[in-house]
Amino acid sequence: MLRPNTGTRIRRAANGRFAGRARTPEEANALEGQVVQYAMTGKLEKAARDAVRAQQEQGLAVTFKRGDQVIKRYPDGREEVLAKVAAAPKYVRPKGLAVLRRK
Repeated sequence: MLRPNTGTRIRRAANGRFAGRARTPEEANALEGQVVQYAMTGKLEKAARDAVRAQQEQGLAVTFKRGDQVIKRYPDGREEVLAKVAAAPKYVRPKGLAVLRRK
C-alpha cells in the first residue's frame, strides 16, 4: 500500500497491521487522543451542552446548525437564520473498507 501523494510504501508489522511509532504517554492522554472515547461515553456531548449553557448564562448568543439552516439564538429567545447550507452528500463507504467496532 502506498502513502497518498508520496509514493512511498507503508510498513506493516509482523502481525500484518500497519507499523508506526508508539505514542508517548503524553500523546495517549492528550484530548486529541481521547475524542473518540469521549464521544462514545457521552462525555463529549455533555461538555458541549455545558459550554452552551455557560454561554447562555453569560448573556451571549449561541450559533448552531439545525437541518440545512445556520441559526443564531439570542439570550432573549429570538432566533435568526444566518444562512442556508446545502446538505452534504451522503457518505458511501468504499468497497473493501472494514468497519471496526468495539465489543
